[in-house]
Amino acid sequence: MDTVVLATLQKQMELYLDTQKVLHRLIALEREKKKRTLPAGRIEDIRREIEKRKNLSTAIYTDYKEGLLTRDEYLYAKKRYQDELSTLEQELSELRGMDSKAVSVSFGEKHWQNLIDRYYGATELTGDMVSAMVREIRLHANRSISVEFLYMNEFEALIRECERLKKEVA
Repeated sequence: MDTVVLATLQKQMELYLDTQKVLHRLIALEREKKKRTLPAGRIEDIRREIEKRKNLSTAIYTDYKEGLLTRDEYLYAKKRYQDELSTLEQELSELRGMDSKAVSVSFGEKHWQNLIDRYYGATELTGDMVSAMVREIRLHANRSISVEFLYMNEFEALIRECERLKKEVA
């Protein structure tokens, strides 16, 4: 049984390494695509535009209070600035979201990378290895074995991120 469990753990580590290579290639492709489609400094440009819209919203209120704008003019301008602000904030959120996904995936990668660093070259199964990588091992009536791994959520997040990036880069 130890030999089968060890082989299963090694296959899982190899699968992780393959997935990691694909993910890093896709991230590089995504960054290249972003460089081609987004002008440099787009996030900073959006931040400046957001600040500008906020200042304009404040200024039109002051103009309204001072009688320089009618109520209708104020409400029209306020709505326009709020709509523009909402659009800019959405775009900024999407741009930041790309970076935060990469950070969250890299956190999951660290778990698996630490396990691989410790156990990839193992020639026999140890209690430490099982404790570090396995949630449960089941021996079934037909004498087959199933292994439930720890950190599968992180591993599945890597796979989902690969799928997302494949769609975006294509």
